[in-house]
Amino acid sequence: MGGVIIVAAAVGLGLLASRCAGEVNEAKAVVGQFMAAGQAHDIDGAYALCAPQVERSEAESLIQDNYGSLFQNYKGLRTSSWHIESSGGTTMASLNGSVLYTDGSTLPYEAELVKTGGKWKIYYIYIGY
Repeated sequence: MGGVIIVAAAVGLGLLASRCAGEVNEAKAVVGQFMAAGQAHDIDGAYALCAPQVERSEAESLIQDNYGSLFQNYKGLRTSSWHIESSGGTTMASLNGSVLYTDGSTLPYEAELVKTGGKWKIYYIYIGY
């Protein structure tokens, strides 16, 4: 009987790990979409990926003020660490990694996302040193 409980627990942990990996991939995709929108000067598209708490002017100034240094040569993301936490009905994801550029350079990034209406939205993003 104990073996059945261990197997069931292992299967449950496997499903949980799979669900977390899916959540992380969805959150990473949102950050990538935000970067691509910035590269395209699509402020409305970038802002649509932000949490309701974020002011439109914050997304707009980030893109306009930093286009050449952060968005122009955007190529992709590499995420090195992540953390998902649910508390009081709110689910948050923290991602850390590198932004990759077409010239081979990289900049570190960190982002916090909140699950809103079943979708990940950017609550905070920082790119650079």
